[in-house]
Amino acid sequence: MKEFEDFAKAVSLGMKALAKIIETAADQLEEQVQTQSSQKPRKEAKKSPQKTKTDVNAESPVDTTDAAGSDSDAAADKSAAPTQAKKAPEAKTRVRKARKSSRKTARKTSPRTKKITDTEKVLRCIQAAPDGIHLDAIKEDTGFAKKKLHNIVHRLKGAGKIQNVSKGVYKAE
Repeated sequence: MKEFEDFAKAVSLGMKALAKIIETAADQLEEQVQTQSSQKPRKEAKKSPQKTKTDVNAESPVDTTDAAGSDSDAAADKSAAPTQAKKAPEAKTRVRKARKSSRKTARKTSPRTKKITDTEKVLRCIQAAPDGIHLDAIKEDTGFAKKKLHNIVHRLKGAGKIQNVSKGVYKAE
């Protein structure tokens, strides 16, 4: 009982610590949203010089906040951040579209072959013998275990695809 109480206390302390971390993350996110929304009117009034495509690729938008929440390089690059934020989503969508199209071409070039299930193998074996076939002969032909064969035969009988001629001998309908 003592061990359980200790464990419960440890879990409780861990959950409290996790709640504090989540709360600080929510506060940091809220502050970030407020600073971005207050910077938007300034962005429209003050236009930054247009960047070339190579400049956008060279400066990818990176989250510069560390786990403690300090914003090390973001304050220095505030004027460059709006341009990056606008152009980065376009690059991502282009990459995604390219991936999807390459997947489609890969599917078209490699035709899929239908895999024959074990049940189909047993059914074909039974259908090949017009007078019926014994379970031991099916076992030799397929190499399946006897228990597996019993389960498959039971399913096929339930589906009405085979019938029992005599004990252990099955025939296709």
